[in-house]
Amino acid sequence: MNEMKQYQDLVINLHYTDICNYRCRFCHSRFGKTPLGLAEWKRIVANIVKDVDVRRFNLAGGEPLAAPFAQELIDHIHGLEIPVSVITNGSLLTPSWIDANRNKLSMIGISVDATDHADNVRLGRINGAGLSLTKERLVELARSIHAAGIRLKINTVVNRVNCHRDFHELVESVRPDRWKLLRMIRIEGTNDHADDLLVSDAEFEAFASRHADCRPVVENTEDIVNAYVVVNPMGRLLDNTGGRYRETPSLLDHSFGEVFPEVAFDRRAYERRY
Repeated sequence: MNEMKQYQDLVINLHYTDICNYRCRFCHSRFGKTPLGLAEWKRIVANIVKDVDVRRFNLAGGEPLAAPFAQELIDHIHGLEIPVSVITNGSLLTPSWIDANRNKLSMIGISVDATDHADNVRLGRINGAGLSLTKERLVELARSIHAAGIRLKINTVVNRVNCHRDFHELVESVRPDRWKLLRMIRIEGTNDHADDLLVSDAEFEAFASRHADCRPVVENTEDIVNAYVVVNPMGRLLDNTGGRYRETPSLLDHSFGEVFPEVAFDRRAYERRY
């Protein structure tokens, strides 16, 4: 059956909600709207799988666990026998939720951009009560993820606040299956108010070099542009060419095959990432 699919072996990132309890200053996944419900996202998923041999659906946000139908969407995709993963800030994760999804999730990614509370405050990685994800809580969640047999990924955006910090102790404590370093990118109209957090080539390369013994996956700016398949909260594919977002028509009303050719997708860059 997969031989009949028009597009092979794609990881599809569903940014199905813009709701988030954090206000990270550098966030480039802030879209301003969450207009669609579970029924619409089931329809979008159906329109995607008609044309795509989906390697995995990756659920993101916003904060994906803040959406009221997060579990229902996970259950739906799992029921299609397609691997599903979640990228979260970790604040809403619990050991019981992790255990309940032990046979449904192939991976849980946690965004960790600071090693202490003060840096989280500077970055906006705090909730309305001023709380951030503590190292102790992160270690507890990591243990639960490992115990559930789910792969753990840590995503770290290298920026002006953390570029001189040492993450060795944190990485050793949580033992991720994959640690990804991403250089902060600037998207016009989304995070261009946070230019003071951008880092130079030398600063990014120095951070990666200092942590080379942790064997991180390193993604510089050129590794990110046109290398993701991203669906925004309005159900539209995104093109991030030239440091700004351009949207396709909605996958609610169009097939993946109709709109994907409008996206500047770099297959070689994609394959380097995955």
